[in-house]
Amino acid sequence: MIIRKKVIVSFIVLMFFIVTISVLSLFITHQIKDDLNFSKQVLKLINIQENMNEVIILTINEKSLVNLKDKKSDFVKYEQHFELLQKTFKQNEKKEFKDYFFDDVHLDSEVKESLLNLFKNEHSIELVFDNIYDIQTNILLNHALFKKLYPLE
Repeated sequence: MIIRKKVIVSFIVLMFFIVTISVLSLFITHQIKDDLNFSKQVLKLINIQENMNEVIILTINEKSLVNLKDKKSDFVKYEQHFELLQKTFKQNEKKEFKDYFFDDVHLDSEVKESLLNLFKNEHSIELVFDNIYDIQTNILLNHALFKKLYPLE
């Protein structure tokens, strides 16, 4: 009887250990998946900013008003995608129960500071683009007016 009780208790302890390890593994897997998703979103933000910078370069070199307006619409699309991702990041700032046991990259202060800098950079890029777009539009309009007033004879 004593051996039987020991076997039952040992079995229960073993099952508890297996369940605990399984739950821990599940939490860790979920955390890894969440961190991977977060890193993909950050990569999207960085890619969008690179695309915005590329549009700025193309805008500086643009020689047609029609194409310049296309560049503006491209830039606005990138800006909208960036703002949607920014809202997504701001929604994930709540601390959950599992975050007390595992490090969450969303809650890391250095990551938050870096994201804040990324969002500030995006705003600066918007201002730079607006200035360049206005200047390039004026240049192209003045060039068209000059050609109209002083055609080659």
